[in-house]
Amino acid sequence: MPVLAGRRIGILDNTKPNAGVLLGRLADRLAERTGATVAHVETKNAALAAPDDVIARLEKEVDVVLTGSAD
Repeated sequence: MPVLAGRRIGILDNTKPNAGVLLGRLADRLAERTGATVAHVETKNAALAAPDDVIARLEKEVDVVLTGSAD
């Protein structure tokens, strides 16, 4: 996947059960296959939008964000 080569992947984990595990494994596999690197950011409350400081960090630190929900 040349589109991700050299890119920084962020994980926006809403702390729902298994979301962090799934997103972390997906990010690691993408990094292995593409040469991307992984940064981890998480929120503490799945019921609320990510705080502005988290969004600001993602904008500065990563090129692509993986996020999702799991129950």
